[in-house]
Amino acid sequence: MTKFKPYWLGLIGAFMLCSFGLVNGYAVLFSDSRSYVRGGSIVLQKVLGVEEGVERWQPRQAKALIAGKVVAMPTGDRKDKVVANPVTGNRSIYYGILAAVGYLYSDFWLVVAVQAYVVATLIALVFVRGVNQAGVAPYVIVMALLSAFTSVGPTIAYIMPDIFAPVIILVTALVLVYWRKLQPGDRLFLFGACVFAAAVHPSHLLITGMAIGLGVIAQFFMARAQRKWRELAFLVAIFASASALMLAFNLATTRLTGEKPMMLPHITAHLVEMGPGMDYIDAYCPQAGFAVCKYKARLPVGWVDFMFSVDPDKGIFELADRETRRALSDEQVAFALAVFRHEPLQVIGGAARDVVLQLQRFSLDNMKVTPKARANFSTSFPPDVWAGIRASRIAQGDDFLDLMSRFNLIAVLGSLAVLGAALAGGRQRLQATPGLTWFCVLLFTGVVVNAVVCGALASPDPRFQARVIWLIPLAALVLIAEIVRGRRLAAGAATDPRR
Repeated sequence: MTKFKPYWLGLIGAFMLCSFGLVNGYAVLFSDSRSYVRGGSIVLQKVLGVEEGVERWQPRQAKALIAGKVVAMPTGDRKDKVVANPVTGNRSIYYGILAAVGYLYSDFWLVVAVQAYVVATLIALVFVRGVNQAGVAPYVIVMALLSAFTSVGPTIAYIMPDIFAPVIILVTALVLVYWRKLQPGDRLFLFGACVFAAAVHPSHLLITGMAIGLGVIAQFFMARAQRKWRELAFLVAIFASASALMLAFNLATTRLTGEKPMMLPHITAHLVEMGPGMDYIDAYCPQAGFAVCKYKARLPVGWVDFMFSVDPDKGIFELADRETRRALSDEQVAFALAVFRHEPLQVIGGAARDVVLQLQRFSLDNMKVTPKARANFSTSFPPDVWAGIRASRIAQGDDFLDLMSRFNLIAVLGSLAVLGAALAGGRQRLQATPGLTWFCVLLFTGVVVNAVVCGALASPDPRFQARVIWLIPLAALVLIAEIVRGRRLAAGAATDPRR
């Protein structure tokens, strides 16, 4: 029974983690959710012959054209040109298939359940295999507190791959700290969960790579007997497998469409918003020859508007023709290097500032159904999905999400205080749980790595950090559970008449 304990505990924990979605009455949708579901629906149609669902999810530009909002498209049959735009590499087809199946057969509840079970089982592995908590009560209490007072519940209800970023961090910490305690089945579960998590978004693959890199560096500061080359090899295998999945998608797309998937120009948009990119454009455009130069008069704009706005006064990428989109995508690394050569200190300083800002921003504001979001959902999403969103609790007002954001902030600040006090108390307090200190440190490091990836390469956004910030309360709660257990064991030993 102990062999399977984490997996049946995961069922209990998953139900608790679904509580936010159940209270809300519907899954939480984001503007990008449409791209994932549509992409997955197309695969189901082409590969499995599933006819239902694809026609309900039109591309955003097609919707904008129907509404007469796009004015910067080339002449001719503009709707056909929009629909034929290259596939976006940022939108994983693997998560898209999960989202599409969840939509077609459960109105998204299957997606929420799968995400909840993966996270709940990973936490159960921490308790059962890692710190050897024999009782069920500590796990249930921790899951209840996480579900009620942190961002994990809302993130699990999100029809976005966001929850799989902390999955990577949890798997990394489990592998590096508790490898010898894991059973073969556990390692197989961790491998599959982390490969999928790393393959569902380029930023997740980058987080995995950075975790491996930091792990390799750490080996040279450790005693020979404590080095973890086998564990790092396991993580490298995860990285290689996820990379192979992404490469397979790119090759299949290139073969079917005749061109490789296109990456969104996050880097260009961020540099423009940050300042150095705009300085370079002012100094060297149009002579520099970059596609972004033609928008000099319209810039600067925020990175979200740069990529997604259909407002002719703000939008860049979303309104561009096919060739310009491809150029904006392909040139962003070259543009970044040119900007760095022009103003290296400003780029470094701006990136560092944005990482710090990203660490501080983890509210749930992105989930709010604002007037702008309502307009998007009502025109770009299927009527049945819009009806579900409209009837949800978060669509009735912002009070629920504002309350959850306050709870989340208090939980994070309180957890940092607990972790700081415990670690400052020295090793004696943690003697009963070897490795727990490193486990907490790795979770915190993962939160910082996430901020570096998202804050430096995209731009500070509450959604990016909210997806992982709950790992800090998790670390504090596991630590508290172990301190309580240690005191009970000590009290029991002191009163044992046989001693």
